[in-house]
Amino acid sequence: MRELKTLFIAALIMLMTACRPSTTADKIAKLEKELQKNEGVITPELGEDLVNYYCSYATNNPYDSLSPEYLFKALDVSLNLNTPQRTIGIADRLRKEYPDYAKTPVAMFVKGFVYETQYGNEEAARNAYEEFIKAYPGSELVSDAKASVENLGLTPEELIRKFEQQNAE
Repeated sequence: MRELKTLFIAALIMLMTACRPSTTADKIAKLEKELQKNEGVITPELGEDLVNYYCSYATNNPYDSLSPEYLFKALDVSLNLNTPQRTIGIADRLRKEYPDYAKTPVAMFVKGFVYETQYGNEEAARNAYEEFIKAYPGSELVSDAKASVENLGLTPEELIRKFEQQNAE
């Protein structure tokens, strides 16, 4: 009888453990494995799920060291999904919540890039690049941001002529 009771309790514990709802981190790990199986190809459904779980994790665990990394991953996936408004929002969130995170300068550069290339909004792109340059003057992307500001509004033909002139000098 005692053995039966012990066996029943062990089975009940195993059943409860197996049926526990998975955590956000577990879901992220599962989705990242699926992404690896897809050889890095992000379907819209997989991408949306990843962005949602990454952002949810950061919201629920703001002091966890994984949170800024997950937000940066969300930024990358969002950029690849061509969801500019969401990408900009994630970049702003990184800047606000994790200004000292090593990859936040890249996120701020991406914000300017999105305004420039996906929205075609030169003024917003200029403002974003200038904000980036001011906030992160030591970043290796500063020269790229300055070049982007200088070339805003130029057509591809004008850019080619400009580079040809620079090479001739």
